[in-house]
Amino acid sequence: MRKESFIPFLAFLILTISCNNNDEPTAQGIRNVTSQLCNNISGVEGLYWDISNGVNRGDIPGGVPTVAQLGGNFIHSGHPLLGFTYPSGYSPVELRQDNPLLIGVNLLRNDDQAVWRYYLQTVNSATNATQVLQSEINQFLNFVGGNGQNLEVACSNNASGSQASTGMQQTFASRMIRSQGFTGVFVVDVKVFPDLGFSFIATQVSFSPTADFENEILTTYLPVSWQLLFTDSGSSPDRDGDGVPDDLDRAPDDPTRW
Repeated sequence: MRKESFIPFLAFLILTISCNNNDEPTAQGIRNVTSQLCNNISGVEGLYWDISNGVNRGDIPGGVPTVAQLGGNFIHSGHPLLGFTYPSGYSPVELRQDNPLLIGVNLLRNDDQAVWRYYLQTVNSATNATQVLQSEINQFLNFVGGNGQNLEVACSNNASGSQASTGMQQTFASRMIRSQGFTGVFVVDVKVFPDLGFSFIATQVSFSPTADFENEILTTYLPVSWQLLFTDSGSSPDRDGDGVPDDLDRAPDDPTRW
């Protein structure tokens, strides 16, 4: 099971995808690509699943995914470095909360049938990635009118680890699920600092009608996600290990603040 860091695929797109590839990034162009982690899926879904779980893939036709039809530019009011361009047909809704601390965004397709969500949250208790993941999946099921009986888990991944120097404990959980004609990918990374008494949660969710999912991956989910952790100079480090890259972290040396 692979898991390098939260939303790890961002750290590989810029490094491993050839920008000189002139092939169009279409679903047809990568239909024969197979997932290295999950035998149940292939093509666009298989590639997206692997990249979401930290597998180094350099075989996306067309190079780095970009927003082809610009719809606008989002900048978070409380965290200006959390920003990206997004495609036409979508609208961003800022997520912001002071207690517990949370920053993020819901990017909603204008028909309210497709969602890309990203948020960072600090809570004053210990939790783990599986618990947070289940909460997100429950929200998804409520939205699509599904339940545990009509839920198909297409792919699943879990990982955990610890850092002896700080006592930090990390858990990671991801799922690709289908229900009621919708497909979604859920990725959660949780870092618990027992001595400090808090958990840092990083979550990304993307879902749409299954018939649209491959296209949304190529035109929305990958292009928007890529922008979060990269500038023209490459990937941003995370010196304090709190899951927030330094270019988004107002306190890059203090894991209790970001």
